[in-house]
Formats: sequence, C-alpha cells, structure tokens
Amino acid sequence: MVRATCADRWRASPCAGDRPNRLEGCPSRPCWPRRPQPRLQQVISHLAQVFEHRRWQSENLGPSMPKSISESLGLYRDRLHPSGTQEGTDGWWEITDENSANEAVTDMISQLDRAGWPVLERMFSREAMMARLHDGDLGMMKRSNLGVFFARAEALMLMDAGPSHALDSRLDDALTNGTPTQRDHAERFDTWVRAEAAKA
Repeated sequence: MVRATCADRWRASPCAGDRPNRLEGCPSRPCWPRRPQPRLQQVISHLAQVFEHRRWQSENLGPSMPKSISESLGLYRDRLHPSGTQEGTDGWWEITDENSANEAVTDMISQLDRAGWPVLERMFSREAMMARLHDGDLGMMKRSNLGVFFARAEALMLMDAGPSHALDSRLDDALTNGTPTQRDHAERFDTWVRAEAAKA
C-alpha cells in the first residue's frame, strides 16, 4: 500500500539578534522578526510512504515513532516551490500580508495541480513505485548519492513476496555497502526483513 500526502513547511524570519527559527507545520507562536512587517516563508513537501517502509520504521523507532507522517518519513520525498524558482534552488513562498498570502495560495494550488498530486497519484501503483526505485529516482533522493537507501527500499518492497534471490541481492548490497557506524542498524534491518519474508 502506498500512502501519499502533501504537507506545508513553514519558517519564520529570525528575530533580530537571534539564530534562525525553522518551524514545521503551522506555528502557533512563530518567532516574528522585529521589523514593521512580519514575514513567513513556506514550501510544500509532497511525499509517498509505502506500507512496508512504515512497518520497518515502526519496528526501528518503537514508541518514538511519530503518529503523523512528516517529510523525513517519506520513501519518496520532494518539494514544490513558487513559480519561477530556478532549478536546483530551494525557493520558498514569501508571505508578508494578505495580498501576498492570497497570491501564494493561488500559486500553491497551481503547483499542486501541475506537479504535486499527479506525481503522487501515479505512485499508488506498486509497479510505478518499483519503477522509480529501479530508475534511482525518489524525488530529492537519487541512487547515485544514496545507494544503500535504495537497496533497502527495494528489499522492503520485495519482502512480502517471500525469500528470493532478488531479495538476497538487495539485502547483501545494503549490508556490504553500509557505513561502519551504521553496522548495528544495518544488521537489525537485515534480520528483520529476512524474518518478515520467511512469514510470507
């Protein structure tokens, strides 16, 4: 099962003399700048989470597993930016008053209709999600930088079909290429996935 969502990410401008205060969600008490006009910046995170991925996160995080899905929990993660944002830059909508808020909302809806919901809806299919994994493209995350992440993601997508050579290959890849500091985590993942596959 694939679950898709879009979530606002807000950040308030830093108060004079303070370090920047980055806030997620809609802040109830933002840190307003000490200047005549308050300013908020917003970007939209859109992500897809696969059921098997969430099962592992629940096993791994235990009681500290968040109840709501944040950007960091998505298997596929990307962000929508204001129209005209240069490729490769992290542009945010600037909101300073009612007019800029209305303009931002209009543009956000346009971006969601153009590049948000259609992308997520295509990933409701397991085949489409597997195709993205094979292509090495999960939005902000690319196989060229995160080979172990992709190997684990493919292992999770394969495990409920039971033990297989493909599953062994992905698990061996993840275990072999992980960093020494993450060895314990890698071994726990390997053991858990193999146990889940054995139940299938």
